[in-house]
Amino acid sequence: MGFIKFIFIMILGYYLLKLIARLVAPSLFKYAARKTEEHFKQQFGQHGQPGNESQNIGEVTVDARGKKKDRGKEEIGEYIEFEEIE
Repeated sequence: MGFIKFIFIMILGYYLLKLIARLVAPSLFKYAARKTEEHFKQQFGQHGQPGNESQNIGEVTVDARGKKKDRGKEEIGEYIEFEEIE
């Protein structure tokens, strides 16, 4: 009799847990999504460039960068010209 009672309690607990999860899960997912969105907004805000908020959509801007190193003056190795011998 004790074994049947144990099985009945386990089945009842399983269905109650399933019902509670079905009621609570949507709010947990919304909470997690909201926290993730806040986290991404905070991360993006740290790396964003200040002053670009007034830029219009489709407007193109060019940021000047440092001068590139001229690789033409740099000697890499010795040039050897080969000739075919017949």
